[in-house]
Amino acid sequence: MFAVGTFALIFVQDVGSFYVLEALLGIAYGIYVGVDLALVVDVLPDQENAGKDLGVFNIANALPQTFAPLIGGILVYVSDPTGNNYGLWFTVCAVAAILGAVAIFPIKSVK
Repeated sequence: MFAVGTFALIFVQDVGSFYVLEALLGIAYGIYVGVDLALVVDVLPDQENAGKDLGVFNIANALPQTFAPLIGGILVYVSDPTGNNYGLWFTVCAVAAILGAVAIFPIKSVK
C-alpha cells in the first residue's frame, strides 16, 4: 500500500489529490508501524533485555530517515541538474518499500 502510494505521487496534478494520497500514505504508514513493532517485540531473543533491543530497533528506524534526504537530493540532482526529476526518487522509494515488505517474509517467530 505504501509503495503504490509513493509511486502514485509521480502522477498527482492537484493539491486535493495530493492530500487524499497523503492521507492514504499516512494510513499505510500507521499500519506498517503497528505491525512492525509487534513483529519486533515477538522476535526479541531475550525478554529481560527488551529495552536494549528496542533501542537498537529505534536506531534502525531513525538512521535511514537521516540519510534519505541526502541520497534523494543527490539522486534528483545527478539525474537532472535542474532538480525536476522527483519521479525517479519516488520510484526508488516505492521499490525500497516493496523490498522491505518482501524482506520480512523469512522472519520466524521465536516462540
